[in-house]
Amino acid sequence: MTNIEYFDAYVRSSLRVIPLRPFSKVPIGKGWQDNWDRDQCRSIVQRSLEVNIGLLLGDVVDVEGDTPEANRLLERMTASVGHPQYRSSKSTHHLFLTPDPDLTT
Repeated sequence: MTNIEYFDAYVRSSLRVIPLRPFSKVPIGKGWQDNWDRDQCRSIVQRSLEVNIGLLLGDVVDVEGDTPEANRLLERMTASVGHPQYRSSKSTHHLFLTPDPDLTT
């Protein structure tokens, strides 16, 4: 699938897709947390083949380690806390509800 096909599929699933700078996790533009605009985001994704895409999760925080050691530490720290998680090619992502609605990066 292409990025625009992923974009459309995620939006059909009621998710908000955020365009990210190529090869990074940095959002393109300002105000992406508060002013999500489907058409504007779709246009950015459609214009660039190298743009990454992220999902605006709202009250969900996605925590992952950047090294095998960090991932092992996260596993130990969260072992007794039931929470959703999924495996990417790099690490395990742990999903939590944020305790602070103003939490950013």
